[in-house]
Amino acid sequence: MGQTNNQQVDVDAVVREHFQQYLGPTDGLPLESQVIADAGVDSIMLVMILTDLFVQFNLDVGDAKVKLADIQTLADVAALLRSMLEQEPVLG
Repeated sequence: MGQTNNQQVDVDAVVREHFQQYLGPTDGLPLESQVIADAGVDSIMLVMILTDLFVQFNLDVGDAKVKLADIQTLADVAALLRSMLEQEPVLG
């Protein structure tokens, strides 16, 4: 289910929640967590999580100009989403 008002969503909380859905219960996964080293996420899982997040936020995956190697932490994922949300027109 997509978000209807992207500007009021706590992106950090949504990112944590999505990673926890894939990884199972974690002890307060901090945004500084290294996605691959600390959280145990491989590149395929990262693509799946990013795709789910793009769908949830109604973002066009084709507009995502990102290299997986550039995503090191959960904060990087949240920053990517925020930058894409800022570029999206608000549909009313």
